Amino acid sequence: AVEASAYLKAMDRKRWSFPQVGVAAARHADGTVRIAVAGAAPIPWRIESIEELEKATPLSHTEWKVPLARALVRRALASLG
Repeated sequence: AVEASAYLKAMDRKRWSFPQVGVAAARHADGTVRIAVAGAAPIPWRIESIEELEKATPLSHTEWKVPLARALVRRALASLG
């Protein structure tokens, strides 16, 4: 069962109707945490830790999304407690 969850997104509402980067995190009753990241790499993926974002292979001219995703993961994890 999920004990706590968070979804954060970064977007420019004046230009886009979708998030440029999105992060979902969930803490389960057994203590495991699952994190999903969308927009920081060519395909969404599930990561186990922030360090896995270092493996991201962004598309050309989207390298700026990786640090943004890292910051959103940190905020999401902090909100889980």
